[in-house]
Order: sequence, then structure tokens, then C-alpha cells
Amino acid sequence: AGQAVRVTRSNATVEPLVAGNYRVWFTWVLEGVAAGDAALVRAFAGTQPVGEQRVQLNATTFNPATNTFTISLTSPCSPSGWSAEIVSIRETRPDGDPTARATGSCR
Repeated sequence: AGQAVRVTRSNATVEPLVAGNYRVWFTWVLEGVAAGDAALVRAFAGTQPVGEQRVQLNATTFNPATNTFTISLTSPCSPSGWSAEIVSIRETRPDGDPTARATGSCR
């Protein structure tokens, strides 16, 4: 069954791109995960779902030295912010707070 997965910390940062779009980086610090684990992440702009991603914890998304898992999405501006929730890792909902949030931005 493996170790329980726990989110110990999360955050998100927003970077303006051209044409009113933004790149939003979501980062979680996890316990009980390993490279190769599969995660399901659901992202929102405000309360609007903007997609679901099945992501593998690999060299692109996961740093085993710090146990940080990072994904990004590109989105139009969202005055009410963005969030991304880890729905599951290895088909199991993680303990802790699985939602990373970024404050809204429109310029």
C-alpha cells in the first residue's frame, strides 16, 4: 500500500505573459511520494475549472531532493485568482491541504 501521501506546504506564483495571459506555477511539498508516482491535478481560474492534468512525478515536475512537485498552466487573467488541487497521487487523496492558490491579476 505504501506510505500515506501528505502535502506539507503549497504555494503558487503568477507571471504575466504577452496578450493578457498569465503563467501560473503551482508548487507542493510532499511526503510519501517517489519519482514515477502519478498525480491527478485539477486547476481553476476563480471558480471556473480550467482543466485536469494527469501528471507523472518525473524529472520535469518533481525534485526528489526537496520533495517539491511543480506544474504550470497558462491562463487569461483571473481577478479572483487561480488554484490547483491535487485530487490524487497513486489513486489516493493526499492528507494536508492539497490546494495551492495564487492571488488574482488583471492588467
